[in-house]
Amino acid sequence: MPFDWREFIELGKGLIAEGTQVQLNESKLRSAISRLYYGSFCYTRNYMEQEYHFRRSGDHSDHNDLREYLKKQGKSHLFLVAERLQDLQEWREKCDYDDDLSLSLLKDEAQISEQLAQFIISQIENDREIRRR
Repeated sequence: MPFDWREFIELGKGLIAEGTQVQLNESKLRSAISRLYYGSFCYTRNYMEQEYHFRRSGDHSDHNDLREYLKKQGKSHLFLVAERLQDLQEWREKCDYDDDLSLSLLKDEAQISEQLAQFIISQIENDREIRRR
């Protein structure tokens, strides 16, 4: 059975909950944002492969290629998915590479990232329902 990438989103949500309790935990917040991005990206990528015949190259270019492919479908909700994936990826990169992010900023961005991931999944699920009709 293939991995369900939505589990990364659930993990990210759990890490946010743990990282925003009384004692903030920076590594959990950074990890949460990363997992939220990868869960959203991989879920979207796999859906687009199945339903729209997106072809991945298997390297880092897949991230940009997927966003461009989403935009070319001519559907406003898929265009928005591409934009939100870009937002999440930018924050994932900051969390992975920037040494000096404040805990309050990380807390805010983790919560926004959770909302973005949920939006992405909901738009993909909506598209799946539309295509079934």
